[in-house]
Amino acid sequence: MPTKHIHDGKIQQITTFKHRLINDGMIPFDVKSVLDVGCERGLTGALLQRSRDLDRMAGLDIFEPYLDDVRKHGYYTDVSQFDLNSGQPFPFKDDSFDCALCIDVFEHLKDKETGFHVAREMERVAKRVVIAMPSCLMTHPDFDDNPHQRHTIIFKPSEFKRLGYRVIGVGPVLLHLAGKYVCLPIESWPISTAFPSLSLTFVCIKDGALMPTKEGKPDEKKEEAKPAPKEDTSKAEAKKVLAKKSEAPGKPEEKKPEAHRAQKPKPKAGLEEKHAEVEKA
Repeated sequence: MPTKHIHDGKIQQITTFKHRLINDGMIPFDVKSVLDVGCERGLTGALLQRSRDLDRMAGLDIFEPYLDDVRKHGYYTDVSQFDLNSGQPFPFKDDSFDCALCIDVFEHLKDKETGFHVAREMERVAKRVVIAMPSCLMTHPDFDDNPHQRHTIIFKPSEFKRLGYRVIGVGPVLLHLAGKYVCLPIESWPISTAFPSLSLTFVCIKDGALMPTKEGKPDEKKEEAKPAPKEDTSKAEAKKVLAKKSEAPGKPEEKKPEAHRAQKPKPKAGLEEKHAEVEKA
């Protein structure tokens, strides 16, 4: 789905990767609460409200005119003005959200340490973190009279992999040739997904939440195996006895000689001879 940007009075039509983030399930399908860090005019929140059953859609941004737009359209339940470069903690408690997003914001921060602080705060307040940014610095004029729109820093996919993030590329393939970046006119998802450093944009995902399947739906959580309850020792012994008896079915039980029956004594040899002589007489 294309979106339009206006620069110097000219309309440029581009394909946004935000639709892939949402449609491919990188943002889980079962989320109920989302924080949009650097929400701008609220495009992400509008798309999510149409595709998820959300109870809360919160936003942070430093530019007050953007926040006014967000409040006017009503896609966000609450928005606050917040300077990500301040190094301050987010105004939310731990695990306040199912998912925290930060799309096309890190390249506008003042330095890398600030970016890593923002990532840690996102991890603190949300169960899943999704961060997206370009893989190169882009020069473009300020627009919307927003002084914060300039690109100031670039991060590498490897830096987020070391922090435990799963990193994938999205968008067109980007090549660095003769000191310049060349963006191929075609979008090759298999190449950019497998090699984030060759993609115009890369996405960093971190948590243990539901991941999308090939059909675009999240996998079901596997139930943890519960420990078996402890059996009473007397019952356990009785079961062992029954098991031994049933090991050889069909075989007749051997009768043991009764202990109280005494064996008949053998007659003495002298008595037998006397009886024989009497019979002969």
